[in-house]
Amino acid sequence: MDSKVVDILRFARELVHRPELWCQRVSSRGFGKATARCASKAIADAAEVVHPDLRWAADGLLASAAGVDILVLWNDAWGRSHRDVLAVFDGAIAKAQQHQDLAATQHAARISAE
Repeated sequence: MDSKVVDILRFARELVHRPELWCQRVSSRGFGKATARCASKAIADAAEVVHPDLRWAADGLLASAAGVDILVLWNDAWGRSHRDVLAVFDGAIAKAQQHQDLAATQHAARISAE
């Protein structure tokens, strides 16, 4: 997994880190630093800055962490809370980081075996 995906997820989480910066049933509302975003829009905006080609990899990883196929529907579900969204971001970031750490360890082991 590309380390940039982890960067996108972290940046996207930061974009919605306060309840007033997260929204449902619209992709975004507001302007500038006060823009509220749904989880998928946060990923899109973060990817635009970090690495646009990895948007869907990050979106898919977050959807997987939420246990769904379509992130937007999960974000907009009745009863979904800001806390739920942050917990799924944290889970996706941890999973991506574990995958990245494992890949680095395996790579180092291959190099030392040569």
